[in-house]
Amino acid sequence: MNERKGSVGKLLSFPGRQAVAAQGVAVPAAPPSHAPGPRSDPGVGRLTVTSVVKSFKKRTVVRGVSLELSRGEAVGLLGPNGAGKTTVFYMITGLIPADEGSIKIDGRDVTKLPMYRRARL
Repeated sequence: MNERKGSVGKLLSFPGRQAVAAQGVAVPAAPPSHAPGPRSDPGVGRLTVTSVVKSFKKRTVVRGVSLELSRGEAVGLLGPNGAGKTTVFYMITGLIPADEGSIKIDGRDVTKLPMYRRARL
């Protein structure tokens, strides 16, 4: 578990949480009781990140990270320095583009949208 991985390295499991083998991303197994449940109306606030990859020159710093969040949920990205945690966040917000994979908000692909357009959603 202490072995350094190329992307978001260390995986921790907490009671009531499910560990996902997406390069060290831990997500809740079920929404917390205080979080709103899924809604069928548009604009529910669902974020879906699928197999995002980012390389700088020839070095891949994020390799195949996926996660899914609903409004009210929180996820922690855990890993050693240089594992790609900040890079994943920057790709989600649109500060830097993903080389591969997709980022969707409420089912709408925003992978290629600039940061200011994502903020308006």
